[in-house]
Amino acid sequence: NGVRERRTEAHLQAALPDHILPAPSPDPAFGLHELPFTDAEAKVLLRVTGRRSVGEIVHLQVAEPRVTRGVLYALLSVGVLVTASL
Repeated sequence: NGVRERRTEAHLQAALPDHILPAPSPDPAFGLHELPFTDAEAKVLLRVTGRRSVGEIVHLQVAEPRVTRGVLYALLSVGVLVTASL
């Protein structure tokens, strides 16, 4: 939870601009079963396909924008997600 909770909204927006395409890593550093998720965080993760941008995932409003960006940032930071290429 530390990475998700310590970042400000401004930092998360700068680190994860709306056009970034997060995608599941083909070789994740951790299995999803190893990571504790809140219900809101799990809902965000379910929206990550590699075809939706950060902005689109935020716009789906499955969680507060800061929670959504925080989850994406944390999972990118630990290698569970990667940035998809077009």
